[in-house]
Amino acid sequence: MWFIYVAPLFLYFPPLFPGVETQPLVAVCAAAYGLMKGGNRKAPVSFLVLALVLLLWIAFRFLIGDAPTPSVGLLQILVGPIMLFGAMAQGAPPPSRRVMAWITIYFVASAAFEIALPGAYGALAKSILSRANVTDGSRGVSLFTPEPTYAVITAIYFLLVARWSGEYWGWRYRWIEPMLALCLLATGSTYAGLLLLVLAYVRWPRVMLLSTLAGMAIIPVLGIVALDNEDSIRAVVAISRVMASDFTDFLPSISLIDSSLGSRLATNTASFLTPVHSPLGLGLDCSSVPSAFDAAGFSFVYDNPVLREVMDEGCLKPQSYAASIALGLGGLSLIFVGLMTGLARYARGAMRRSLWPAPAAVALVILIVQGQLTSPVPWLLAYMALCARHSPQRPVPVVGGLTYS
Repeated sequence: MWFIYVAPLFLYFPPLFPGVETQPLVAVCAAAYGLMKGGNRKAPVSFLVLALVLLLWIAFRFLIGDAPTPSVGLLQILVGPIMLFGAMAQGAPPPSRRVMAWITIYFVASAAFEIALPGAYGALAKSILSRANVTDGSRGVSLFTPEPTYAVITAIYFLLVARWSGEYWGWRYRWIEPMLALCLLATGSTYAGLLLLVLAYVRWPRVMLLSTLAGMAIIPVLGIVALDNEDSIRAVVAISRVMASDFTDFLPSISLIDSSLGSRLATNTASFLTPVHSPLGLGLDCSSVPSAFDAAGFSFVYDNPVLREVMDEGCLKPQSYAASIALGLGGLSLIFVGLMTGLARYARGAMRRSLWPAPAAVALVILIVQGQLTSPVPWLLAYMALCARHSPQRPVPVVGGLTYS
């Protein structure tokens, strides 16, 4: 059932649980249906083994006197695996080109609505989302997600799904991919630039390496730091501030210069350091990241206005899945990843295909750098990378990173 591939459209609305930004209930239900009804019976067995290991670990934490909330919070870790194994169980073909055309129209209409009528867009977005952002010229469109960074993940996911759909069903509606690419660029996010750079490296590795080296030499000459002002595009501001940071003391420096970027880097770095000072992990609740800051000696975070506000009034969380499991599981995170990798290879079984590098690379970046813990997107991309296939009537060889067999 191809619906599992379009379920990320319903990741942020309707808001079934107030105050929770990412609500993957529709996607999880689609994946659970796949586990129960799918033809690949290795997939549900693999998921149950992984879930059992995590439940045993939670029980162990209870036995040693751990607080219940951080331990129960570890259950969020299973949202990603259930998406991967649910997709493997179904082995469904991609959405048709007609379905992808309607999805593209939705994104284009959302972007146009936000740009043309920001006030009306803001009112509607705030009524259906737990948090809403409206483009103001310096930040790009959010496409009915909480912020442009979230929109980037959704847009690049559907761009790759559209690519798969075209390879499988044929290239009707050739405007789909260019329009989705324009929506991705309209987010104006630094993250969009990073993911596009990753895709470019996959497709043209030598050319991109030379271009990167040339860019590193040219940027100081052009004086990109001079472009840093609040009216510039967010990506330009972020690059200029990184270049202006003190690289001998980078985290405190970037946290002071760019509080938003600094907060993300500090949160993930402290999370990744958790296995060093807390081998059993710190669990996953609102106290976990502040505890990781204290254990890592990151006193500078209390001077960061973004972090200080969230710690005082909200719930600070890691910025990626990998950071979350490092924070929550500690040293067990490496064993957990190894077990999940082995089980995915087992479940893949007869579905073995040539690896599709493009979604694999994007999935890795989202899982490691930035992406919500309960987002289904990187896991569906991982499925596409491992198991996606062409229509048997039209085999296509692997060329670079954007097609596959």
